[in-house]
Amino acid sequence: MHINDQTAGIEALRKAGTQAAEELLTKILAVFAKEVGGTRSILITINGLTKDQFVKFKDVLRSQVRAIKDLHEKSFSGTSAVIQVDSKSSTQALSDELLLRNFGSFSVQVTRSTANTMELQVAPQSKP
Repeated sequence: MHINDQTAGIEALRKAGTQAAEELLTKILAVFAKEVGGTRSILITINGLTKDQFVKFKDVLRSQVRAIKDLHEKSFSGTSAVIQVDSKSSTQALSDELLLRNFGSFSVQVTRSTANTMELQVAPQSKP
C-alpha cells in the first residue's frame, strides 16, 4: 500500500477531526446533563385567578424563576388552572420563591404542598 503526502494529510485531518468531535461531544453532553439532570415534575393548581392573571402568572414563572426549566399548561376553567413545571428545585424551595415574586395586581398564597404537588390561592395585592 502506497501512501502519498495528500492521502497522509487527509488521514491526519480525519483523525484530528474525529478526536476533536469526541472531546466536544463529551463536553456538550456534560453541560446538557447538568442543565437537564435533577429536574422534577411539580403539578401546581392555582385557584381564584382570571385568565389575564393566569397569563401573567405563567409569564413570571418563565421569566423570573430560574429553577423552572419548562412549563406545561394542563387546564384552565373558570377561576382555576393546573400547570406542570419541570423544576431544578424542590417543591418547598419553589413555593418559598413564589411567595417573594411580584405578580403585579395579585399575590399568591401556598395553601397546600407535597413532594411533587402544590396548591396556590390568588389574592388581590394588598396596598401599602
